[in-house]
Amino acid sequence: MTQSSAAWLLQVDDDLCVAFQQYQVKAYLAQTNPIAVPLAPAFCRHMIFWQQRIVPVLDLAVYSHPTRWQQAPIAGSAEPAQSNEPASSCAIIAYRKQANSNIDYIALVLRQAPEKIQVSDKMACDWPEQFCEAIKPFVTCLFNTQKNIAAVIDIAKLLYQH
Repeated sequence: MTQSSAAWLLQVDDDLCVAFQQYQVKAYLAQTNPIAVPLAPAFCRHMIFWQQRIVPVLDLAVYSHPTRWQQAPIAGSAEPAQSNEPASSCAIIAYRKQANSNIDYIALVLRQAPEKIQVSDKMACDWPEQFCEAIKPFVTCLFNTQKNIAAVIDIAKLLYQH
């Protein structure tokens, strides 16, 4: 019998899903009020306040498509006083830079609400030809959910390589 584990499937772009272990996803925020961070990279150009913490906002859609790096802020937001559009939804992800370091948090911009799934080794798959190359150095594995291919990423590695 194959063991399965609970995970959260996060749609971060039209063509990109990522997954995190259940315990790593601390919250789903249906709406946020991102605050611009001047001179920050386009994929991490905002922050939010969550549980008395300042949390950087990571837009993997922008990160995974470098041609978008020069374009506007995270989906659904603009400079705070300049937009009437709804703010982005985010998932708060807990991670550690190293095994013995303190827990840090990042907010991932989502295109839809997270989906709780069960994953097992049988779902693992090879890298598809048309899959996002930009995140490849940070992917620990891929699996097929029958709806799409999802990447399990090492978020600390992605964040600290910049």
